[in-house]
Amino acid sequence: MKAVLAIEECCGCGVCATRCPVDAIIMKDDEEGFAYALIDEQRCINCGKCKEICQFKKALDQREEISEPINLKREIYIGRHCSIEIVKKSRSGGIFTALSDYVLSIGGLVYGAVLNDDFTIEHIEANNQHLRDSMRGSKYSQSCISSDLYRRIKDRLLSGRLILFTGTSCQVAALRNYLQKDYKNLLTMDIVCHGVESPVVLREYIKEWEKNEGAKCTKIDFREKLNHGWSNHIERIFFKQDCNEFFYIDSEIYKNLFYGHLSLRPSCYICPYKSQEHPGDITVGDCWGIDKIDERYADDIGCSIIFVNSRAGREILQRVSNNLDIKKTFMCNELFQPALSEPFKVDPNERFVFWGKFIYGNKKAVMEQYGNGKFEKDYYMDHIKKVDKRSSIEVAFQVLDKIMCMMEENISVSDFFEDNRINTVAIYGFGKMGRHIYYLLDHAAVNVEYAIDKQADIIESESIPVYTPTENLKKVDAVIVTPASFFYEIEKELFPLMPDTHIISIETVVSYRR
Repeated sequence: MKAVLAIEECCGCGVCATRCPVDAIIMKDDEEGFAYALIDEQRCINCGKCKEICQFKKALDQREEISEPINLKREIYIGRHCSIEIVKKSRSGGIFTALSDYVLSIGGLVYGAVLNDDFTIEHIEANNQHLRDSMRGSKYSQSCISSDLYRRIKDRLLSGRLILFTGTSCQVAALRNYLQKDYKNLLTMDIVCHGVESPVVLREYIKEWEKNEGAKCTKIDFREKLNHGWSNHIERIFFKQDCNEFFYIDSEIYKNLFYGHLSLRPSCYICPYKSQEHPGDITVGDCWGIDKIDERYADDIGCSIIFVNSRAGREILQRVSNNLDIKKTFMCNELFQPALSEPFKVDPNERFVFWGKFIYGNKKAVMEQYGNGKFEKDYYMDHIKKVDKRSSIEVAFQVLDKIMCMMEENISVSDFFEDNRINTVAIYGFGKMGRHIYYLLDHAAVNVEYAIDKQADIIESESIPVYTPTENLKKVDAVIVTPASFFYEIEKELFPLMPDTHIISIETVVSYRR
């Protein structure tokens, strides 16, 4: 077996394998976990089609300068979905949801990457919102696109159905090259891509956490923003124990490995699509720096930068504009990202040392060293896991003092909820403090749906229903925790039950100032 191309020139798209007339090419993973095209020399007829069809190699040859200056004349859009709930469930501004909602609404199909139960990542077809929703979120590892999926997309296009394909730039370019012609019913969206992490590193990372926690990992959120914000980039790993107890761990190890760039695919270091020009009809990414030019987006919920690269992209963006809060502008220094100029570089010797240690040494020690963190039982980062050493009386006094300060300063508690787009809340803890808070929120026109209390069975309330934490609780935007001295324990208790809900201490609410 021999490689079709040098490893740094192969992005692993697999199009050459689908186009080989004698099926002489297979995709095989190397020690780093990346798939490469290999030729069975006994079956090969030396037609050269595998190299002719490689779009990645063509793009490399066509791009003279791998680094390009910022283009201040480049027209862009910035903004997000009108639904803040959708923005919260998305990794940036929810643009993908707006586009895919439209495609699905007219009987079209959506193709994108999903994280499987075994933590492999692959592209699938979605014909409904439930499957589409599984495509949301960042996945910092390479997705596999099977030969069957390429063929299925072509069949669907030939049948006349509208198709939305999403992926990295090299994947979008690969699909277009596989199809060998333009289709009016094909819409493509690529991302501002940092690079793809090794699938082997991801598998070992999950495996190590499972060993440390003695529990099965059920899910990983590579950038958990409901609790930690859009910009912090903290991964949350969910576990299930044999007793059906659910819990989670917050960490930055995988993030640090990713941004260390040592375990990216070799082709990412010379990627020709690290540019302001992309093969997708639309290119989307995180709009870092937006808070410097538009204070509306300083809420750390998420905002997208959007590049329109074709007439089809402009038309589809116009069709979904009623669901988007976006504005047209031009590229500027504040919004410019390295991935829009050139690939990320590493010292080849340092990368060689990393992989030598990882493949032949102690994988856990290597991930801790390069990930700048520790795999430890119940590990949380210092700024996330906190222990409140104040007494309940001390906390209650401080909360009441802050409420009095708000009244003296003529500040409405509704400011916090308005600025954070929180419309419905529940109150955790319905003792004296909880009732005071309910009165405060009710008079501020905040929609309090119900209260949560472990003693719900003996609490009498004519104002709102009171439930125990174990009951099937109605979806709300946020839960306000009134026993603030026990906030971290309560947050850990509630999160598995209400993973899409903000858990907020009452201290945060009454300390807020515009």
